[in-house]
Amino acid sequence: MFLRTVILSCLIGLPLCGTAYAKPAETGKIAQSCRHAVTEAERRHKIPAGLLNAIALVESGRSTGAGSARTAWPWTIHSQGKGHWLDSRKDAVTKVEGLQAQGVKNIDVGCMQVNLKHHPDAFDSVHDAFTPAINAEYAAQFLKRLFKETRSWSRAASYYHSRTPERAKAYKKKVLAAWNGRATAQRSAVKAQVRAKTGRNVAAARSLRVQGSTVYIQSRGSNIRIRRY
Repeated sequence: MFLRTVILSCLIGLPLCGTAYAKPAETGKIAQSCRHAVTEAERRHKIPAGLLNAIALVESGRSTGAGSARTAWPWTIHSQGKGHWLDSRKDAVTKVEGLQAQGVKNIDVGCMQVNLKHHPDAFDSVHDAFTPAINAEYAAQFLKRLFKETRSWSRAASYYHSRTPERAKAYKKKVLAAWNGRATAQRSAVKAQVRAKTGRNVAAARSLRVQGSTVYIQSRGSNIRIRRY
């Protein structure tokens, strides 16, 4: 019971774990908005945990500071061969509206970089396009349609970017690398938490499994399931 209490407290950020989960700065909140929106979309549409987040990372990933891990960014635009990571939704909307006023149609927007030319009915407004939950919801629906067509999540992920074989293959490689890398990082982080809070109970860390936002632990013959966020 003590093991479960300690780990649960650490994972959800209760005082038992000290200051490691202090309230993030504004940049941190923005950086997390894509992850939370995409994770919820994954759950709603029963997409394999982490896959849509991996696509988001490939599509709009950026580093928010020296030494920080890359994270999907909601105010991202790609157009005319250039990427733009804006500081606010207002700036992103203004940038897109300026491009559209110039006659530019081929514009990728938001967490999931939905293309406004190829998906003209995806959003009711440019403002909606930069709303993480709306952007992620459309992307999840699109990926789900591709899965129904291909019956393969990896092929669906490759088609998310392009149906041209060479481009699809290269893109799939990036997505799978991001997917595997994120899963490995999650497992390592949680195992480190378990070791730090349980002292010599390394066996608990070894029997730990992370799947999306859920941690599964076997301890003393009992299966423990903990939601991380």
